[in-house]
Amino acid sequence: MKSTFLNGVAPLGVLLLVAVSAACGGSSNKTSNTVSIPAAPGTSAASSGGGAKKIDACSLVSDEAAKTVLGEAVTKKGPASGVGESVCEWDTATDHSITVSVGSPGTAPGDKLTLDPILGKADPVAALGGKGFYVAGEVDFAAGNRYNSVQVVSVAGDADRSKAEQLAVELTPKIGQP
Repeated sequence: MKSTFLNGVAPLGVLLLVAVSAACGGSSNKTSNTVSIPAAPGTSAASSGGGAKKIDACSLVSDEAAKTVLGEAVTKKGPASGVGESVCEWDTATDHSITVSVGSPGTAPGDKLTLDPILGKADPVAALGGKGFYVAGEVDFAAGNRYNSVQVVSVAGDADRSKAEQLAVELTPKIGQP
């Protein structure tokens, strides 16, 4: 006769494995690199919702304006990956770039930003009247009830910061228009 201890423990082990598997979402061994960013309250991820029009980030800066900011001609312009309803990047042959991200409606209700402290110290951008900050190498700013950002990469230091701040000031009324 086999041990009654093993006969009693084996079913418990199977039950434990089933419970852990169910709690972890099943027994699938697939992995995913996708991060889901929830839509702002009152919006959906697929549309602007609430009647707000979608703003194409690529339409906000002309190639000529990008050339002025970057100091050389734009060789590639188009949608880019990143956080926001619409993200666009302007690149040069020497890897200088401008990236503009326009958030979904409602991501900055009342044109007030909620900054993630994990990003580090946020410096207010005076020209944006309390609606923008320089943080983590970009200017985050509120316009049109949207959380937006601009990053300029052309030269080291304060010159890129200054260019990003100026660009955010110029983009604010374009994004804020109904």
